[in-house]
Amino acid sequence: MDLKITPLAYAGPGEERTISLKPGHHKQAQWHCDAREGWYDLRVTCEQDATYTRRLMGHIENGRPSVSG
Repeated sequence: MDLKITPLAYAGPGEERTISLKPGHHKQAQWHCDAREGWYDLRVTCEQDATYTRRLMGHIENGRPSVSG
């Protein structure tokens, strides 16, 4: 299956990724959030199943001061 990871906010151009995943396997994908004050907002969809959508959003807490709006 092919999973498409699309940044919805806090992203620069060209940061969309597609990951091919075999049944029973897993993979890791890393996103660098340093330039975004630790914030992330991602949508994961499956190209073979139009009903599959997951949204991952939040803030990475690292003990350093940050800004929220």
